[in-house]
Amino acid sequence: MTTSELEGIGKAMKTFLDLSTTPNDSFFETQFNQYAAQRRLTRTTLEDNDLFGMITGDTNPAHTNIEVARELGFEDTPALGTHTLAYAEQYGTELIRAMEILNGRPIILSGQEIKFKNPLYPSEELRWEVISYRPTPQGLDLSVSGHCSDKTIAEGKLRFSTEFSGCTQREEGIVHNEEFQIDTPFTKEFYTCVKSQVRDSIPMSFPVAHMPSALINLLYQRTGERKGANLAMNVTYHNEPQYGKFQTSVLAPGRSREVKGKHLYKFHINVAQNSTPIVSGEIRCSSPALVDFST
Repeated sequence: MTTSELEGIGKAMKTFLDLSTTPNDSFFETQFNQYAAQRRLTRTTLEDNDLFGMITGDTNPAHTNIEVARELGFEDTPALGTHTLAYAEQYGTELIRAMEILNGRPIILSGQEIKFKNPLYPSEELRWEVISYRPTPQGLDLSVSGHCSDKTIAEGKLRFSTEFSGCTQREEGIVHNEEFQIDTPFTKEFYTCVKSQVRDSIPMSFPVAHMPSALINLLYQRTGERKGANLAMNVTYHNEPQYGKFQTSVLAPGRSREVKGKHLYKFHINVAQNSTPIVSGEIRCSSPALVDFST
């Protein structure tokens, strides 16, 4: 199902937004499909890669060092997975603005699920589009896909709701803690990296980007190397972040699996601000090393 074939999206939106009679379903459907068809185009650069890694604390050399990247099988230094996730968030933000224009009610992006299928290299143009939708008890999920030429870079879901979900963050089995700071200058640079208009609010993907950064730091502590790959993320947003300090907690993963000489791990990570949960979720990643992540 392509963007132009989202049949029934008008009725689903009216149910999601608890609207009764006007405007009619076909109006919503036509207008939303028109907005969704305006695919977001972004083109990353090597400078974007370097800046994004610096402001998010990600020290994985595969994204900045061409020799390391080629040693790992890449053609060039790929964009960080969270950089691609941030592009998807901006696409979702544009869809939110379109939906709010149609109904006037506030809508939030309450979570993202994304699988990284292929690397995104500098100068490549990334195109996002809506593939399908699914009503949920909390709101509306849109399945999206990011393409570049003839390859799929990422695919996943944007989850929309009218309010953030509550959260009791897991604390058992924490194997790593660290803090990071988000301020106004870094936020402006973040918006620059994702080719979006600078706003006062902090993008949710900014604190999310510090989650794999914490994993790279943990990997370095345990192995002395920073060689790992982010394969997929599933994150839920709980509260709007504010400028200041954040705390990241990494929980011990379950048993790893070895596939084609790489060890696969699944981590649960929490990000909080002054004990207030901001985001939580899972990251599936790989490393050439078999690592003991037990406490």
